[in-house]
Amino acid sequence: MNLRNGLTGALALWVSFATCVFAADLPVSRLKYEMRQPWERGDTSFMRSWKIAGPISCELARDCLDIPGGEAVARANDDQRHTDGSPLNWRENHCWADACGLSADEAEREGTVAYATAIVERAAAGKALLSIGSTDGIRVWVNGKPVLARDGRRPLTLDEDQVEVDLVKGTNTLLLKAAATASFSVRVLETGTVVRRAAEIGPSIIDMQPEIFTVRTDVNALRAGVEPVKIDVLKPGGDVMFSATAKRGALVVVDAKGWPEGPYEIRASTSTARKLLYVTYLPWFKGNSLAMARALAVDAAKADPTEPSGFTLKMLADMVEDGLGVTLADAKHDAWPKIHSPLMEYAEILLERAGHTNARVRAGGFMRIAYRDEVDGTPQFARAFLPAGYDPARKWPLVLALHGYNPANPQYVRWWSVDSRHPNLDTEFAGHQQVIFIEPHGRGNTQYIGMGDNDIMRVVAEAKRLFNVDANRVYLTGESMGGAGTWNVATRHPDMFAAIAPVFGGLDYHSQLTEEQLAALTPVDRFIEERRSNWAMAEGLNNMPIYVHHGDADAAVNVEWSRWGVKLLQRWGYDVRYREYPGRGHETLQTSNSNPNATIPWFLEHVRDPDPTHVRLRTPELRNAKNYWVNVLQSASPLQFIDVDAEVMDRNLIRLDTRNVLDVTLTPGAALVDAAQPITVVWNGVAHELRLANGTLRLSDPAYHPGKVVKNASLPGGMNDFTATPFAVVIGTVAKDPEMAQLIRAKADGFIRAWREWQKYPPRVFEDTKITDADIANYSLLLFGGADANRVTAALSKSLPLRITKDTITIDGRAFEARDALVQMLYPNPRNVQRYLWVVAGNSPAGLSGAQVLPSNLLQFDYAIEDGHVQSYRQLVTRTQTAVVSGMFDYNWRYSGALAVPGDSAARAKAHRIRPPNRRATPDTAVLDRYVGRYRISNGPTVEVRRDGTKLMIKAGGDGGELLPQDDANFYLPAFNVWIAFQRDDSGKVTGLTSAGSGDFEATRED
Repeated sequence: MNLRNGLTGALALWVSFATCVFAADLPVSRLKYEMRQPWERGDTSFMRSWKIAGPISCELARDCLDIPGGEAVARANDDQRHTDGSPLNWRENHCWADACGLSADEAEREGTVAYATAIVERAAAGKALLSIGSTDGIRVWVNGKPVLARDGRRPLTLDEDQVEVDLVKGTNTLLLKAAATASFSVRVLETGTVVRRAAEIGPSIIDMQPEIFTVRTDVNALRAGVEPVKIDVLKPGGDVMFSATAKRGALVVVDAKGWPEGPYEIRASTSTARKLLYVTYLPWFKGNSLAMARALAVDAAKADPTEPSGFTLKMLADMVEDGLGVTLADAKHDAWPKIHSPLMEYAEILLERAGHTNARVRAGGFMRIAYRDEVDGTPQFARAFLPAGYDPARKWPLVLALHGYNPANPQYVRWWSVDSRHPNLDTEFAGHQQVIFIEPHGRGNTQYIGMGDNDIMRVVAEAKRLFNVDANRVYLTGESMGGAGTWNVATRHPDMFAAIAPVFGGLDYHSQLTEEQLAALTPVDRFIEERRSNWAMAEGLNNMPIYVHHGDADAAVNVEWSRWGVKLLQRWGYDVRYREYPGRGHETLQTSNSNPNATIPWFLEHVRDPDPTHVRLRTPELRNAKNYWVNVLQSASPLQFIDVDAEVMDRNLIRLDTRNVLDVTLTPGAALVDAAQPITVVWNGVAHELRLANGTLRLSDPAYHPGKVVKNASLPGGMNDFTATPFAVVIGTVAKDPEMAQLIRAKADGFIRAWREWQKYPPRVFEDTKITDADIANYSLLLFGGADANRVTAALSKSLPLRITKDTITIDGRAFEARDALVQMLYPNPRNVQRYLWVVAGNSPAGLSGAQVLPSNLLQFDYAIEDGHVQSYRQLVTRTQTAVVSGMFDYNWRYSGALAVPGDSAARAKAHRIRPPNRRATPDTAVLDRYVGRYRISNGPTVEVRRDGTKLMIKAGGDGGELLPQDDANFYLPAFNVWIAFQRDDSGKVTGLTSAGSGDFEATRED
C-alpha cells in the first residue's frame, strides 16, 4: 500500500518513485472530451523546452566546437565535441518560467559559455519575428545562419531584441550561445504581431567607471514619447544620492565622486499605460567589494551566534562565499555583482546598529526576518519585500508565497533566490494597491506540516510585529509542494487568511489509490490516509475564497488531483474558483514574471470577515482544532475526526453541532452577540443558557472526566507531533549487552544524521550520563534505549506505563507477546507535562536491529510494537497490519482497548520479516556483482546499484543506502524501510527489481 502523503525529506522522494506513474498518467486525448481554445492569430508563448550543452571553457566571440561547418550548425547530437576533444553532451531542460537559465553548476560557470537549441515547426515557409532577451551578450543562429550578436553588460529584459528571420516549412533549428551564467528568453512571433509587454522598461548600466556610470533608461528609444523614467540612486537605508528623469531609452550619466564606498541600488520607476507605478532595480558597487566582504566575515565571527543579529551575519558571510564560489581568502577578483545583495543587507544592518531605525523597514525595503526555532535551536529566515509606497502609518495587505520541493535540499544560502532583494512581482495592482510580499522558508522540505506549519505562523507573527499588516488582508499562495502547503496551512488556520490560491499542489488518497487498494483499507488505515489528505480539514474553509491553478499537461503533479479537490469543495457550495491552463506543465502558468501576479489582483478583492456567523471545523489534530470563535479543547477519540458545525442563528442564539467533542469554548464577539444578555447555545439539540465569562462560553460533556494530565493543543499526542516541540536526543550508554549498546548508538546516529541531512543542522544531542536535570525538564526527549540501557529512561521509568521483558512488552498494564521486537512509545515528560518522552527500545538486539527511527517517517500513533515484518511486493497491507500492535492513549494518557490496533495475523504471515544481523545471509561478491547495474522505473528515474567492497549499495534520485542481504536475491533497505527483490528470467539473468514497504515500484534492468 502506498501511504505517502505525510512523508518528508528523502523518504518522500523515494516513495515518489512508486507513485510517479500517477503523475504521468495524464488524461488520454479523446474526441469526446475535446475542447476548443479561442482563436488567436499566432502563438505568443515563450519557448520553455530546450536542450542545453555546457558549460564550456570558452569565450563568447570564439567558435567553441570542433565540428564541420562550425558551431553555427551544432545540433543536439552526442557525436559533436568541444575544441578540446571532449564530447558535447546535450541535456533536456524545461524552463520554470519565460526566462530560462543555462543551468550550469555555480562552481563551473566562471569563464564559460553554454549552448541551447530548440526546434521550431512551421506549416509554411516565410518570415517570422524572433523576440529575444538575454543577460549580457548572446549569439543566435537559425538553421545555421547568424541572426543576432550582442555584446556587453545588460540585465535580462524579455523581448529586448526583435529580429525578422526566414523559416522553412517543417523543422527549423534555433541555436543560441551565451555565458553559462546567463538567462535568456525567446519567442517566435508572426510578423507584425503586437504583444503585451513582458516588462514595462528594461534599464541597464551600459558604461561603468570607478566613480562614474551611465544608465540607459530602457532597452531602446522606441517608446520615448510615453511616460518618462525616473532614475534614483539609493545608498543603504534608502537615502537618495542622485535623481534624474529622462525619456525612455535615454542615457543618464551618474557622477559618484565623493560618495562613500559600498553598495548602491539604482531605482528605475515609471508609469504603465494604466497609470500604475512600475519599479525595477539595478545593483552597483563603488570601491572594493572584497574589502567589505572581509569586514562582514570578521563581524560575523565575533557576533553572538545564538541571537538573530549574530546568525544573520553568519548567514550573510556564508552567502558571500557561496556567491564567490571560493573562500574569501582565495578570492582574487572583485566580483561584486555576485555578492552585492548580502553586502547591501549588511550595510543596512550596520546603519541600524548606528541608530538608523528605518534602514530596512522602509518604502521598497528588504527585510530578512530571522528567528531561532526552539524545536532544534536553529536559525530560520524569511524574505520580506516591502511595497514601493510603504508607510508604517497605514495598514498593508500581506501576501505569503510558499516555495516548492527542492530536490537538492541545499543549505539555506543555496536555496532559490535567497539573495534577491526585490520580488519578481508587479509593483502596483488595480486601484494603485501594493502589498507586502513574504517568502517563508518553511523549514525547507517539510510539506508545511508540523514545524513547517509552525514556521509560517511564526513568520506571520513576526511580520505583524515588524510591519503594519492589515490582519483582515493576509493571503496565502504557493506552487507545487507550496501549493499543497497552502492547503495544509490554510486548513489548519482557516481564520488567519482572507483568501488562498494553491498552484498545482494538493492530493488525496481517493485520486491515487486503486479501487482494490481503497477496498483493502482498514478503518484505522482509512483514517490515517484521510488525515494525510490535503483536504482532510477543508470543511473549515467555508468562509474563505479559494482560487486553484493547474496546468493540464503537468507531469509532476497530476491535474486530476486538483480537479478532485475542487469538485469536493464545489459540491459543498464553497467559494472556489478553478483555472486550468491548456498545455502548461509544472511551471509558471502564464506569460508573466511569476504565478503570484496572476492571483494578487484577485486576492485584493477579498477582505476577511473577522466575525463570521457560520463556522465549520473538521480536524484529526487537537493542536489545530480552532476556527474563529470555536475552539475544541478535548476530543473523545484521537482515532476519529473532530467535527463542528456552529452558527449564530438569531440574537444570542447559537447552534452548536459537534461530533467527537468533549470540551469546547466559544468566543463570539460583539458583532455576533450581546455580551450583557444570556446566550443560548443549542449543543447537539440540547439548549444551554450561558453568560460570557471573560468573553468565553465553555461547554463540557458530562462524560468528560479529565485527570491530572490530559492531552491538549500543545501536547496532543502522536509521534509525528514530537518534532513540533523543542526536543533533544538522548543516547543510552549503559546497556550491559555490547551488541545492544552498539545498536542503540547506531539507531540514534541514524536519526541524528537524517535530521542533519534534512535540516542542515544537528539536533540537540546528549548522552544519558551527561544530560542535566534542567535539560531533562526543558525538552521533549527522544530516548534511545529502555530502562536497562538508558539512565534517563530508568530514572523516569516509575512514571512511565512501559515494561519490557524478552517475551512481552506491556503498555499501561496490557501485555503483548513479542519476541525480538521494537517498541516506540510517546508519553508526557514527568518533569514537564508540556513536553514529551519518546522511548525507542528493543527487548533484544534482534528486535532493535530492524528499527529505523527517522524524522521523515514518524508514526502517527502514541505507541507501536513491531517485530521486523515488512509488506511483500503488491501485498495490500499497511504498517499497522504488519505490526504487533499500534495505538493511541486516551485523553488522560491511559491505555484503551478501543484505541489499540492489533496487527493482522494473515497479513503478517504473508509479509517479509527482516533478519537480524547475526542471522542474515552473506552472499559472496560474485553474487552481488550480478545485481550491479542501472534499473529504470517506468515513467520515473533510474535506480543505480553498485558494489562497495562486500556491500551492495542502491541510489535513486540522489538518495539511497546499503542493501542488507536477507538471502541471495532479497535485500532490506533500512534507510527507507523497503524490501528490494531482484528478478531473474528462466536462464537466471537478472532482469529487474521490485521495491515494497514504503511504496511499491518495479524497475527494469537497462544494462
